[in-house]
Amino acid sequence: MNRTLLLIFPLLLLSFSGFAQLQKGNKIFGGTLNYSTTNSDINDTQGVFSQTSESNNFYIGPVLGVFFSDRTVVGLAFNFYSFNNETTFQNGELYNNKSNQFGFGPFVRRYFPVKEWVAFYGQAELGYSSGKIKQTYSSFPDQNYERSTSVFNFRGTLGLAFFPTNWMSVDLSMNPLSFSHSVNKNEVGSSYPDQNSNSFNFNLSSESFGIGAHFFLNKK
Repeated sequence: MNRTLLLIFPLLLLSFSGFAQLQKGNKIFGGTLNYSTTNSDINDTQGVFSQTSESNNFYIGPVLGVFFSDRTVVGLAFNFYSFNNETTFQNGELYNNKSNQFGFGPFVRRYFPVKEWVAFYGQAELGYSSGKIKQTYSSFPDQNYERSTSVFNFRGTLGLAFFPTNWMSVDLSMNPLSFSHSVNKNEVGSSYPDQNSNSFNFNLSSESFGIGAHFFLNKK
């Protein structure tokens, strides 16, 4: 009997630990990380055209928030995004396109507990980011450019949070829905006009998934 209780007791602690994190007045900090890489080789049947391409995406999104009611968080989200694509053509021509952006904005998150140690959540986030976009061709310098970019965006996030303790969660998340308005202005070596664009994305590519961790400062 005693041995059975010793085995059950840690499981009871784990099962009840999820209640404390989601109470009004608690604070939360942490973030989400995403990294993806893509490689491709394109060759035609006559061997006239070929190219190899490699793309790397990196995203990190720290957040700070407070529970203004049970299960609902409001706060501030930050993000850093880096993209780099390098393509080599059959004739040795090298093309590179890279971008670095930093942003921030308010968010609201609502948790939906399933068990005491696991919960789904939905998050809505408004943001502003700015950065640089640079395009270079090794043999066509007249097509090179460097632009500053400013982006206003909305992102919807769906996530699944696991609570191994009463002060931490491990999260799996995805961003299936987003809308952005971009303002791109040329800075260096280009006759291309400035560009404004709107983008609506609904996808489940590797770039939309992330893994993260959050820490809770409980008021009790």
